[in-house]
Amino acid sequence: MLEKAIKNHIETHSGVTVVDIVKFLYQSVLGTHHILDHMKDNQIETWIKEQLASARPADRPLTEPLFGKSWVRLDLEAFKHKHGNNYRLATRMFMNGRCVERTESKEFLQTIERLNKLLLDRKIKPTHSYIDLSVAAERFMKTYKQMGFPPIHHSASFTKQNSPYIIVPSESHPIKPSASEDMCTSLSARQKKRHRQPRSITANKNKPETVSPGGRKRKRGNKAQVHVQGHVRPRPSSLSPCQSNEAPSSLE
Repeated sequence: MLEKAIKNHIETHSGVTVVDIVKFLYQSVLGTHHILDHMKDNQIETWIKEQLASARPADRPLTEPLFGKSWVRLDLEAFKHKHGNNYRLATRMFMNGRCVERTESKEFLQTIERLNKLLLDRKIKPTHSYIDLSVAAERFMKTYKQMGFPPIHHSASFTKQNSPYIIVPSESHPIKPSASEDMCTSLSARQKKRHRQPRSITANKNKPETVSPGGRKRKRGNKAQVHVQGHVRPRPSSLSPCQSNEAPSSLE
């Protein structure tokens, strides 16, 4: 439920503004595709390495839920407590965002409209009574709409008072540093399996088996393989959603 998710976000964080609520919803619906589309892999790795290096280890849950089931926030302080400065693992988890199906922007706009109504009806209240979110929301939403609802940064108050994080697909967990296969690989395999045509070999019981031209049997290792009438070659699988194009060199 949207109202419950937003209230929980306000209660569990400090310095939350309307900007931070909008960012929370943007990440929940659209994830990290805007970053993956506009930064090269080495740029993303450098950015995560720097964020992790400055994080202070903290013993708390690794992830924080967002609104929806596709994405979570990976707490870098909790990550560092468990995995040290393993920025390659953190980067691989972030890159797995390419495997998550894109959501249409209209779904985000609908979520923003629902947020706006909650704020105007004063169903969403801040933890500090001196902050009137409904008034702040009206001003911000007007400007945000004129900008075309782009991805935005956290407010200075939120950044200062909360731990750093990165957004990763929820299917990245539980994480295993020794794992050699990331989520993209497994998703790609499942996608190919769904699209692969079954290998079909049929033989007419009233007709004898036929062999390949020349009357020979083809051998593979120690086993003889007979070509049977009706053999159907499976069609190639469609492209996996995990396959991605190279991103531009810099943010727009």
